[in-house]
Amino acid sequence: MGFGGFWMLLLLALPVVLLVYLLRGPERPRPGGGSPRSAVEAARERYARGEIDRETYQRLVRDLEG
Repeated sequence: MGFGGFWMLLLLALPVVLLVYLLRGPERPRPGGGSPRSAVEAARERYARGEIDRETYQRLVRDLEG
């Protein structure tokens, strides 16, 4: 099995790897996996940058904490 055999093996393995990836899908964060504290911190940062107004910030914090 020379150098040509390597490419043949690669050609046979590539569809298998692609099929496994398509069936399992990419790794995604699971819902509810983050802590509420980090979400509140993200809202605080958005408010500090001016992306959201005070009312929106307060509503987000209430929703996330309660």
